[in-house]
Amino acid sequence: MMGKKVLFSIICFFLVLISRFYFTPLIFAQESSGSSGVAVPDIFPIPNPEPGFLGQDHSYSVTFRGNGEAVVALKVVLTNKGESPLSEATLRIPKVAPQEIFVYQVLRDPVCSRFLNDNTCLETQEPDYYGYYWSKSRYQKSQSEYSGDTLKVILPQAIASNKSGSFFVYFRAMGYAEKNMFGAYQFSFESFQVDDDIRNLTVGISTDSDLVLRGATGDVNYRFEDASPSLKAVGGGGAPAESSAIDTFYNQIGYGSLVKTASSLAPLESYTVSSSYASTRIKLYAKEAAWGVGIFLGLMVLAVVVSRILLRKSNSGQGGTKVTSFDSRSLILSLGVSFGSAALVSGYSVLAILAVGFLTRNIGYDFQAAATILVVVISFAVYALFLFAPGIYLGAKKGMGWGIATLFLTVFWMLIFLGVGLLIYLSVRTPNSYPGPIPLGGASLGKPMDYDF
Repeated sequence: MMGKKVLFSIICFFLVLISRFYFTPLIFAQESSGSSGVAVPDIFPIPNPEPGFLGQDHSYSVTFRGNGEAVVALKVVLTNKGESPLSEATLRIPKVAPQEIFVYQVLRDPVCSRFLNDNTCLETQEPDYYGYYWSKSRYQKSQSEYSGDTLKVILPQAIASNKSGSFFVYFRAMGYAEKNMFGAYQFSFESFQVDDDIRNLTVGISTDSDLVLRGATGDVNYRFEDASPSLKAVGGGGAPAESSAIDTFYNQIGYGSLVKTASSLAPLESYTVSSSYASTRIKLYAKEAAWGVGIFLGLMVLAVVVSRILLRKSNSGQGGTKVTSFDSRSLILSLGVSFGSAALVSGYSVLAILAVGFLTRNIGYDFQAAATILVVVISFAVYALFLFAPGIYLGAKKGMGWGIATLFLTVFWMLIFLGVGLLIYLSVRTPNSYPGPIPLGGASLGKPMDYDF
């Protein structure tokens, strides 16, 4: 009896599985083939992977001018965590007093998630200001009040409870950058503080096209022209208006030649980006060059002092109480010969590089390898001659110690020439302008980006 019950239970289990896999799709197919006329899209709007209650998103684009002025654009995406509509937002702007302040609220229409067969929208969902899936934007000028170090933004359309929204701020300010004694500007940009968490923060720093920014990646200048005419023309404090120029401006906020990011900032916390820029690389790196020259002179003085001490000890050991004076002529001769030898090596290196480039461009492919090998063999002989011949000569005339010192000084001068050559090359090269892609938007408000090779 027990065996029959077990067998019956097993048969019922398999019947349930069969009905599950074979009959359920048929039922769904019948339901979807009804006459409701609703077409379910294959791709639904992608939800934001991080909920807005984790905090705001702030993106900055800061462009520094040749006079030390900074043009700042801030994009804020926020969520109303309160129970009542949010009509005001406050930003604490440290260090500077902003001028020509423009504030615009970004308004987006709901996104359609379900369509009828005639493309009529059946169901919509709230626009996602945090993500990239969004409908067409409209911009409405917002009133703002600046007092002390706090900017109060009055939103024309309040953000409902548990809903997201966005606005952007544009202004000019002096005070972020200070000019040093070498003609370069040292800047320190501190992000704005809010009474809310900031989950993601991006700061894009750039300069005018004729300036050099320290730490720039790829030397690509993302910059904006003066956006104030477009901002004055759009909105005007009345009804929201569409603008392709403002679309591009808004979508490019956060880009720059130097980009820094931070995350999970607590309320009233800020993030600081510091660097420097100048009109030429010589001014930009003049401080480091001065330190290098100072260290070089210090090493030279130290080498002379140590050499004198060693020679005095050597002479006193050989002659008992007899102490000879330091051989200044030999030192000057060693310095001059090593300098000339290093100059010859550096000059020949430049000629060898030019010769290889000329041969590879003007002779056939079959002979390029042979020509390169010939230049390499000749270079070995020339380097051996210029490096070792002066040291051997002074070693034979003045002693082995002076010969070794000359060899080391030659290598030292070669390193100096290499550093100076690189500095000159970086300071005189000019960027080649090529039209580049515009990130996240249509035509740029500015000129074609400069790709500096």
